[in-house]
Order: sequence, then C-alpha cells, then structure tokens
Amino acid sequence: MDFGIPELQALQARQADLLRDAMPPDAVAEMVAQTEQPGYEDASFVRNHIGWIDQSSSYWTRKLFRTQTEALRNEPELLQRQDILEMLDKHSQNMLNPDPVIASHVRRVLSTWYAGVHAGDR
Repeated sequence: MDFGIPELQALQARQADLLRDAMPPDAVAEMVAQTEQPGYEDASFVRNHIGWIDQSSSYWTRKLFRTQTEALRNEPELLQRQDILEMLDKHSQNMLNPDPVIASHVRRVLSTWYAGVHAGDR
C-alpha cells in the first residue's frame, strides 16, 4: 500500500473532524490553520519513530558494551591482572556515564570546526 502526503492529509482532515466533537471549535480551527500553512508537514509520527529508534539503538549499544566488558573480565589472562581489571572497570564507567553538558557542547563545536577546516583545505 502506498502511503504518502495525500494519505497523511486525508488522515489529518479526519482527525480534525473527530476532534470537533471533543474540542472547542476555535482550538480545532487554530490546529487546522497551522497545518494549512505553506511548507507545514506534520511529521510527529516520523519524529517519534526516529526518537524510538535512537533510544533503542542507544540501549542496545550500551547493552552490547556491558556484555563485552563482562566477557573481558572473565578472561583467564585478565583475571590474573588486577591492575588491568581496575583500568577496564574505570574505562567502562567512563564510557557508560553521559558527558557533562558543557563537554558535549565543546565536542560538537570542535567537531563542526574541524569538519569545516578539513573541508576548506581541499
């Protein structure tokens, strides 16, 4: 089944019809007016879906990292080296803890700046 913009617009019109029974007429009119602006496209479903994928991906990436760390901790060679196990634990904690807000902003600025510098060198 093809599902594109015309089908979404039809669903949106149906949603407005259903809301007229439950909401004040001015609220429905305002909602419809917003969606009829040029260039407006209600992509909340897409945003929610992408957010879910991002959250799920983050969960499984962290789960995989934890599992790999546990597997490394159970290696016979590493069990004999307490210093390496301590470094492994410290690294695992650092990787699983979120960056401070300022650090993430600095990383974003630097990565953007480096991308611009390298692109300009060519």
